[in-house]
Amino acid sequence: MNKIKFSENHFKKIMYDYQSLIERNKKVLKIYTPRNSNLSFLKKNSFNGIINSDNYKDNSVIIKISDWNQNSSYIKFRLKSVDTKSTETSYQGIEILTNQDYTLNKNSSIIEIDKNTFYDDLLLNISYNSDTLDLGKEKDPFRSSVRVKLPHKITDTMRLRQSFIGKIINERISYLSSKKNDSFIYTNTSSLGKYIISRDTLKPEIIPINFKSNSNIKGKRSLRLRLKDELSGIKSYSSYFNGNWALFEYEPKSNLIFHNLSDGVIENGENELIIKYEDGVGNKGVYKSKIYY
Repeated sequence: MNKIKFSENHFKKIMYDYQSLIERNKKVLKIYTPRNSNLSFLKKNSFNGIINSDNYKDNSVIIKISDWNQNSSYIKFRLKSVDTKSTETSYQGIEILTNQDYTLNKNSSIIEIDKNTFYDDLLLNISYNSDTLDLGKEKDPFRSSVRVKLPHKITDTMRLRQSFIGKIINERISYLSSKKNDSFIYTNTSSLGKYIISRDTLKPEIIPINFKSNSNIKGKRSLRLRLKDELSGIKSYSSYFNGNWALFEYEPKSNLIFHNLSDGVIENGENELIIKYEDGVGNKGVYKSKIYY
């Protein structure tokens, strides 16, 4: 493998066993050249991963692994062949060719697939039952996203605003940014799996971490608050001291926002802090607190 161009960087995923990567978070590297992978970072290699033991007299295999500095390790083993009976395997599903566009309908749900969405041709086993769209097991990587449209009969404006398409992961719903019209809720996704219409009815939670309302914060370097939304996430927030905008930086991994008091926005004496916030489906809230400096 040579150095990788930025434009080809996403092709690295086809060099791993994708199912092991998704299910066990293990990077199992393929030692053969995948189909449709005429890439500049791969040396010419006609080996397709299939070993015909009849072509090898001693059935010995040596795998050489090298890093960028040409430090190498070797794996040596022998193959033992056994007589097998030829069997026919039947495959079911919708054939998806990489060079074609598709619009698939399943019980009023719609899946739109552009050409070159996948790295290789594949079979999709799609079902739509009990309001759950199942695109099949996650065993094939995406090159780009597909559009999923799920039908709805929601007439209440607020209920529709709070609704979204979520992906079911380990029996929990993971939010996907979604759009709506009178007939469908739709989103883009870059993975197979199960999808369902869900709803977020709760506004985000905000809690001060290193100060209390009506307290004196003289001597502190910053103000820190936890801003968290369990389902659709934080879409936006804005912060003000005495009506003047103030910068609060966001740490999404720890669900924290913080303001450095050295910015000079806060005034001596009494200050009113107002933080307006909104989650991914439009649930809004306002935090107010008086503090002294």
